[in-house]
Amino acid sequence: MLWKRPSWQDRNPFPVAPIQSQGVGALRVVGPTAVMEAELSAELDARVAQKITTQTQEEPYSGNTAETLYREAQGFVMASLQRAEVGEPMDVKQGLEIVRRMVDSVTKDNGLILLATNRMSEFSLPQSSVNVSIVAARIGCTLAMKEDRIARLTLAGLFHRIGSVKLPTNLLDKPDSFSSAEQALVKRVPDYSAQLVSRIPGFEWLPQIIAKIYEGGDRPSPPRSSMERDLREEADVVGISIVFDACIHRRPHREAVTGHETLEQMIHATPHFPDHIVKAMIRTLSVYPFNEFVILNTGEIGQVIDIHSQNPVRPVVKVFSTVDQKPFYKTRIVDLVQHFSIYIKRAITWRELPGGCATNLWA
Repeated sequence: MLWKRPSWQDRNPFPVAPIQSQGVGALRVVGPTAVMEAELSAELDARVAQKITTQTQEEPYSGNTAETLYREAQGFVMASLQRAEVGEPMDVKQGLEIVRRMVDSVTKDNGLILLATNRMSEFSLPQSSVNVSIVAARIGCTLAMKEDRIARLTLAGLFHRIGSVKLPTNLLDKPDSFSSAEQALVKRVPDYSAQLVSRIPGFEWLPQIIAKIYEGGDRPSPPRSSMERDLREEADVVGISIVFDACIHRRPHREAVTGHETLEQMIHATPHFPDHIVKAMIRTLSVYPFNEFVILNTGEIGQVIDIHSQNPVRPVVKVFSTVDQKPFYKTRIVDLVQHFSIYIKRAITWRELPGGCATNLWA
């Protein structure tokens, strides 16, 4: 059964506000609450969500390869949205089983993080939720959190927008900006999400994390216990991952920005997240994050495929365009740590790639 309101998975639940003073396309990175209040985008075709659902129903998953696990997690979020739509309880235990494999995967290799930061994918709510979970899990590893804490925040990432199905249909289909009353309804989505995963024995912490994601700097008092402190930190990790995912991926109403620009804004213009969370984000994703398109001082164009945490400005780059910006017949790998005469001049979005380059990305 397809989800009866497919428009939701093709909407952008986390827009990013434009900075008028910095020219066309510049963005102001904001916290999850402010992002959620912004205007939702117009509808896209529902084929992405339908494809995920079809794969879930017709292609049984086997093994734990990154791509298989990535698709399985999206199918789980889609199924959870369908459960929420008809009032069925969430299968949190199944989600936790998937999450444990995701956490194991992100600690071993870059497969999932490369899928989560793919700049050329179209938006869908299930995919965005999985991306957030993967980035959050990676940051949790950087913070040296215990495995059970990383699993908690990863699961919260999968469920954090599940309450979107409770918004009125006329609100979901509205193509223009919201009134004040409509914004007030959208702000209740975190509460809806928390309610949908509440009162589940053994998972009492899950609605607490989801609710705290959107508190940000508005938290009324210091944590009263070590458990509350941990849950707040886990919520902050998910929150900053939400903002990062929203910035680097194209949305129907706007183009994406580079990961480099996103991280710069987080350093200089975002008081919303604690300093140690922002620093962990940068250590996790480096100055030029995974899948960043870059122009080298040689004039060549490439894509970041790996990073060096100890040398964040010199990642490993897959070069796919010549100096005259014509695609190679075969790409080559350049580790900038090993080639000190080559360096990155600037990052670009995939929309800025010269014609023909994008077709050669996976060669």
